Amino acid sequence: MYDTKMQLWNEVRRAVLVDGVSQTQACQEFNIHSDTLKRILAHSESPGWNRKFKSTSNNTPRFVTSTVISKSFATVIASRAIY
Repeated sequence: MYDTKMQLWNEVRRAVLVDGVSQTQACQEFNIHSDTLKRILAHSESPGWNRKFKSTSNNTPRFVTSTVISKSFATVIASRAIY
């Protein structure tokens, strides 16, 4: 199909703005939502991906803590195992 989103972006813009394909027909041909088509027509190039919020450092400690607790819990269970 398309190797990159930019190729799709350019092809959709060319079809609608230059070739005169209707917006409804373009949505059907390219299998995109009408909101996506509006975004494509509003910008000459893809805006790319941007984070809305800065990642917080709170995510890492929770993961590390839960991993440490899991390992220590497994050690306690293994030490109490009855054979």
